[in-house]
Amino acid sequence: MKKIFTSIFIFLAFLIASSSLKAQTCWATKASGSWGDFNIWESYNSFAAAIAGTPGSGTASTTTVPSGTHNVLIRSGYTVTMGAANRGCKSIIIQSGGKLWANETAARRLQIGAGGTGWAYPLIDTVQVDGVMGGPNDGLSMESGVNANLINISGTGTIDLFRMRMPGGGAAAGSTTINIDANINFWNTANYSLSAIYNPAATDNYTINIMPGKTVAIKAADGYFNSVSSGYTAYGSYTYNIYGTLDVTANTQTTNNLSINLTSPAGAPTSRVTVNVDGGLLKTGAGFKCDTTSISTGILDFNVVNGGVVDASLATYVRMGKTSDGAGGYYDMFFGVDGTGKVKMTADAAGVTFPVGINTSTIKNNCKIVNVGTSDIFSVGLKSTFDNAPVDPTKVVNRQWSIAEATAGGSDDTLRLSWVTANQASAFDPAQPIAIMQWTGAAWQNTNASISGTGTTDDPYVAKASGFTNFSTTQFGVTNLAGAPATPTITSFTPTSGCATSNTTITITGTNLTGATAVTIGSIPAVSYVVNSATQITAVVGAGVSGSVTVTTASGSATASTAFTTSAATTPTFT
Repeated sequence: MKKIFTSIFIFLAFLIASSSLKAQTCWATKASGSWGDFNIWESYNSFAAAIAGTPGSGTASTTTVPSGTHNVLIRSGYTVTMGAANRGCKSIIIQSGGKLWANETAARRLQIGAGGTGWAYPLIDTVQVDGVMGGPNDGLSMESGVNANLINISGTGTIDLFRMRMPGGGAAAGSTTINIDANINFWNTANYSLSAIYNPAATDNYTINIMPGKTVAIKAADGYFNSVSSGYTAYGSYTYNIYGTLDVTANTQTTNNLSINLTSPAGAPTSRVTVNVDGGLLKTGAGFKCDTTSISTGILDFNVVNGGVVDASLATYVRMGKTSDGAGGYYDMFFGVDGTGKVKMTADAAGVTFPVGINTSTIKNNCKIVNVGTSDIFSVGLKSTFDNAPVDPTKVVNRQWSIAEATAGGSDDTLRLSWVTANQASAFDPAQPIAIMQWTGAAWQNTNASISGTGTTDDPYVAKASGFTNFSTTQFGVTNLAGAPATPTITSFTPTSGCATSNTTITITGTNLTGATAVTIGSIPAVSYVVNSATQITAVVGAGVSGSVTVTTASGSATASTAFTTSAATTPTFT
């Protein structure tokens, strides 16, 4: 429903913008050349008139070139350079076959929505590119003007920009939003390429939306997303909504100029930086960081919701530090998921921590994976309810982790799942034996786990268990063993050998044997077996059968440390 309302809002915004454009003066190209050359321009009373007209049919300019008070049309067949200067306009359309670029590597700014006298404010502005804007490593950049309320970027052409930013102190209408409804590449090096933060001010209320189906890519090996703007003490509110794709995989940095470097803002406690991967995809580079500074007083919030994905599988440096809570305290940063959002990272023998928590909470529920098998990309999600009811819902941690591997098979994982006391169901007791439980498709299977921690936010409980090799089902949780059957064990069996020509009855001793579904010897099923108690099974071994003795229950399997052997019958001799 949220996405439906978002789409309706944007559609209405485009209608308003289109209506507004029809009544405002437009400068159109009649030749190629520099923006600063009045000889290439002619004017019309609207975009519609300029589009309908032919080159030479408008009012020729004698001294004026387009500025912040004008709409601009770059017609098909014409190329305009920035003329080694910064430029501005209200809105711009570049037709198929038309081109605007800096034609140099030096940064040249095109400011959208600066406005001037004679217009109704706030401004709704259009950037429609069906031709070419900029180019790889070209210096053309774009920023919002002080009077811009809504900037819609669209079109079927090619857009390659140096950077895009939103200068602080604007938002004449109280807020400014940029909707990126086109594919854009950014080429700035050793600096930010896309940022709602630039020279921040306390009055800022800025939003950048990457729309569904569109990809924004940062192409430089040291270019990155979001300007930290360190040293400023006043910030407003800045929001990034990723409905499409933000791709920063070209960034290879793991120390400075990280692909994504988000900082809890300074200023009033209401200041905030929010990233919402809302049904979209954020692909990080080699380094990723979210943290505070010594002057952070505002909130940093990172949400992955509505099926959104953060793909950090290329990241070798990930730091999720702390954020201010806006009330003088701090809490650990994490990816806030809603039960549908996922975080992807690569797990190997060195281990990797997935910093996740419920998006409406300030408490993290991390998942650490140490994979001594074949290195693989894992995705992790989290929710506060279970898709399948636990055996005893009162004796669980009220968190379900979704853990999946990209390539089936080859993993051999140790899992560490964390929680705090407030996450526990009413009868869960961390002092009693616990297990990490996995849904098998038919039942919850428990693997005995150790526990550490004290259950506080600074020292959460952590359940640790090993031997997870099958991720065909992805639901995991934590339970008291008293709440469900535990994994069986075998301590001994007797006799340890039998005759090769006849059946042998053995007694198996162990724990948690109740409900055994199979007894095998050397992978051959026992002729028959009887579960005498939770600690004893009597089984009949077939003639000539030998090998490992294994008992299977709904909670797992156990194999004896020694094998059952057979020997040939001895023929007596007489003298």
